[in-house]
Amino acid sequence: MNALEKFYLPFFQKHLRKKLKTQNRRRITNNFWTARNIAIIFDADHESDRNELLDFGKALEKDGRKINVLGYFHQKKLEFTPKFDFFTKKMVNLNGEIKDKTNLKFGNEKLDLLLVFNPNARWPLENLAVSLNAATKIGNHTPHPNDFDMMLELPKDSSAKFFLEQLDIYLDKIIVPANESVFAKI
Repeated sequence: MNALEKFYLPFFQKHLRKKLKTQNRRRITNNFWTARNIAIIFDADHESDRNELLDFGKALEKDGRKINVLGYFHQKKLEFTPKFDFFTKKMVNLNGEIKDKTNLKFGNEKLDLLLVFNPNARWPLENLAVSLNAATKIGNHTPHPNDFDMMLELPKDSSAKFFLEQLDIYLDKIIVPANESVFAKI
């Protein structure tokens, strides 16, 4: 964390707490079998993590789920153009909010499951996770205020592969009662 981020940290945390107070989402227990509309937001700085998460999203999509992926690059300018939706450090303000959300495909959509891979506790990803309306939110542990329904403790420098393995272990154990399922009401 650089000096500017250390200075703004209390303001960022206050901003998140304020957003969380106004949060009005209906929590519904979901796992991979009940969730149909899934969003994956992630730290896209490492190519191996990017590829792992994109492959995971494609596999879920083949199973008939609607998948949206959004990567964040902690750089102002990229030397390549990714083949997935992304945003960069240049596209966010000091609180970590995306300046222009018009390109955000799932910003106003009701999500069944939000998966957040953010091992470096990047502010824009944390801010976005709080902003999105999802029935179930799962991410890795963060020191900042959040509204995750489940947080996975990841060892330092762990990969997206490890995150997905842990996610699979825990979501496999969740049994959703018929009266709680999104699809039981259809």
